[in-house]
Amino acid sequence: MRRGARAICTRRPDDWVSWRVLPASEPGLPPILGLAFDPQATFSDDPDQSAIREIHLSLDVPQVQRAEHPFARLREAASALATGMDGVITDDNGHLIRSESLDAIGADLELLYDTLDGRD
Repeated sequence: MRRGARAICTRRPDDWVSWRVLPASEPGLPPILGLAFDPQATFSDDPDQSAIREIHLSLDVPQVQRAEHPFARLREAASALATGMDGVITDDNGHLIRSESLDAIGADLELLYDTLDGRD
């Protein structure tokens, strides 16, 4: 976590722990990025089961201002976590997400922001 970032922990209904780890630049605005993981791994007596092997990053697009560059920041965080954990970035089904696909997702999100801006 970068210096000065606050992490706020909450419980999700499915017993994963959820952290809001990347705050907005303006106080009072929703966090830019959330991270969730299964805390049971940290309590295991078996060393092979004690590592966190999966985390989820989330972005609430309608709640995060475009000026925060939320997807670019999520992508940077995901890449850093994947590198640091010797892992990969996957979708909800465990399929690898390549850089080109992330580019396309980013472009789609820009179009979504255009639509949301048009409703203001």
